Amino acid sequence: MIDLGRIPEGTPEPAPVIAWTLDRVNNLAALPKVAMEIMSLVDDEQALAADFYNKIEQDPALTSRILKTVNSSFFGLPGEVDSLQQAVTMLGFTSVRNLAVAGSCHRLFMVDALAGGFHPSELWSHSVAVATAASLLMKRSRRGRPDQAYLAGIIHDIGVIIEMQIHREEFAKMIAALSLDREPITFRDAEARILGATHEDFGAGICRKWQFPKFLVDVAGTHHDPLSCEEDTLPFSAVVHVADVMAARLGIGFTGTVETDEVDPRILQLLQLSQRDLDEVADELLAALEESQAMSN
Repeated sequence: MIDLGRIPEGTPEPAPVIAWTLDRVNNLAALPKVAMEIMSLVDDEQALAADFYNKIEQDPALTSRILKTVNSSFFGLPGEVDSLQQAVTMLGFTSVRNLAVAGSCHRLFMVDALAGGFHPSELWSHSVAVATAASLLMKRSRRGRPDQAYLAGIIHDIGVIIEMQIHREEFAKMIAALSLDREPITFRDAEARILGATHEDFGAGICRKWQFPKFLVDVAGTHHDPLSCEEDTLPFSAVVHVADVMAARLGIGFTGTVETDEVDPRILQLLQLSQRDLDEVADELLAALEESQAMSN
């Protein structure tokens, strides 16, 4: 069993281990080119609709996902939409970007399970729940765009996947040790002691490498301590933090990274949310996940 009570000799300082890890990411965890190009187009004021269509058509899986989303019960359309152009017009370019990134991230999570009880697919289930809850919470809070909150929820734990892929052996031992350790210790403490950095560190690093917007970098890097986030992106980190706790309370997916089952009142005050809001969003979350499950069957 790994001794989680001390930092192993030779553990690198956080900055070097992050740089070392990200240098090895390219061949193991790269965001597909189409998703990266669509993200760039969304931020390009000169981009034309035709530019989006041309990029989307290069990814058949994304095209299928867009059409399936538009034809879901959420839109309640009288007839089936089979035109990509019409579907993109209805969704909007930012929603298409979210689908592209979410679909690309989903592929990163679909890898083999590790010994010790860690299943990446369960982390994906948790991330989808956090994304859905973050979007619902942001809609009530009105401190930012719900679609951006959804995307932030999808990527908030991406650092865990980076750890698992680049530090696979050490990560597996850490997961096994966490399940056996008798002294309470957080997931981040275990990461810092065994890997030399946390999933927040790796997450923020990979988001910078992939040139994600700043709010995604900050969410990946501060979602366990949102009050430490910079002011301009604080609402996103805060809403993802609340959603993270909510998903853990409901036991959705892998919840080992969540450190508390209570939300700091200061965070709720910042978001102008009440306990009643949390209760109602929890119900909406379960209903949304049920509908999503039904769509996938």
